[in-house]
Amino acid sequence: MDSISPKYSPCLVPQEKILNEPATSDGRVAVSKNRFERWLQTIYNTQDEEISCSECFDLMSHFVEVELVGEEADIKLPQLKQHLEQCPACRQEYETLRDIRILENKGELPSVDDLEDLIP
Repeated sequence: MDSISPKYSPCLVPQEKILNEPATSDGRVAVSKNRFERWLQTIYNTQDEEISCSECFDLMSHFVEVELVGEEADIKLPQLKQHLEQCPACRQEYETLRDIRILENKGELPSVDDLEDLIP
């Protein structure tokens, strides 16, 4: 029997339980195919030891600084990188912090007056 990598193995769930359209209320469809595949990928990428969101926030500023000086932050802080790949909330915070630091480094950070003008 051929060995199939778990990352690329076909799902053995009956086709009628996973469809391309959203879940229905008739009990036939449990979850959409896209959501099910994302869920499986998240499970597959889970590590034995992971950091919490609090730990991620504590390390995020350092991660951004390491990244912006051209070092390989994902190698220096692999657990943080893995957490960012799994957690949309932390990833959004990271992207915001990174973008602010990039603007700050370029001297293009908006002034308080500019920001106040954006508030309706």
